[in-house]
Amino acid sequence: TNLSKEDSFCLITDISLEEGADGLLLIDVLKERGHKFVSIAMTGFASIETAIAATKKGVFQYLTKPFELEDLKNVVIQAFE
Repeated sequence: TNLSKEDSFCLITDISLEEGADGLLLIDVLKERGHKFVSIAMTGFASIETAIAATKKGVFQYLTKPFELEDLKNVVIQAFE
């Protein structure tokens, strides 16, 4: 994308991405590159460990799948307030 580092955005990522990739690692990479964002992480495999890891990364909200789109919409709105 052509995001400048001044643009803030909301990142919605899954904890587990394809081929073993890690959504929390994506958060680290974007932070290292100086991007400003609020992150929302979702997972189908909720555990205390992943919740703690997400919290340590500064994830705004941690959603367990399945969830209602209305819930996601409300979390995104809260993230920007």
